Amino acid sequence: MTQTKQKQIINAIDGLSNQLELIRSLVNDTLLQNKEWLNSKEFALLANVKPKSVSNNVGKGKYKKTMRDTHGKHLIHISELKRHPL
Repeated sequence: MTQTKQKQIINAIDGLSNQLELIRSLVNDTLLQNKEWLNSKEFALLANVKPKSVSNNVGKGKYKKTMRDTHGKHLIHISELKRHPL
């Protein structure tokens, strides 16, 4: 592979990475503005971890402000993101 091709690939990857970060930022802003309680997937997205890690931490009692929704799924208060950055 030529050096020019390598640079093009690296630039393309950097561009995608920047776009992904922008999307993540927009999603985070939207969730933070409109929600007080987050499900495991939303919490994981904001904390940049896997949803299973969040569920495990809820089960271990690492978050103080949790509850269950009408379907029995865990909800974590948004303030837990600030208290326990993962």
